[in-house]
Amino acid sequence: VAPLALSQQLALEMKIIESLNESYAAVQQLRDLRAQLKALQTKLTSDPSAKAILGSIDALDKSAADLLAVEQQYPPVGIVSVASLNGALGSLLPAVDSADSAPTAQAVSAVATYRQLLDEQLAKWSALKARDLPALNALLQQRQMAMIRIQG
Repeated sequence: VAPLALSQQLALEMKIIESLNESYAAVQQLRDLRAQLKALQTKLTSDPSAKAILGSIDALDKSAADLLAVEQQYPPVGIVSVASLNGALGSLLPAVDSADSAPTAQAVSAVATYRQLLDEQLAKWSALKARDLPALNALLQQRQMAMIRIQG
């Protein structure tokens, strides 16, 4: 096997692993966020004065749920989310790793496509953390409640 082919294989595997790590971290953060939102919903549901904040919680939870949506088909066709892309990348890694040769054009193309889609999803997640989450935390602060914290 030519050293160049193995070098190309390793480079593509590293791109996949980096994308898997990023998407996994985002999935864990999103799950944690949704758990915190669920706890808040439970706490505030019986409070009639919490209607506005519950609306903000519901909207943020829906956005987070969309980023976690999973389609049980790889490659993902209808649903593109951080979680579905993590699964798609995970299913692609063994295919790239299994041959001692340069990656196929299809594998290179798939990784590039998944990476672009993942970047778009991660940008949505960053926007939620930068805009929607601080807005909700401001409402929580007004009510003298603990703010939502995202680890990582």
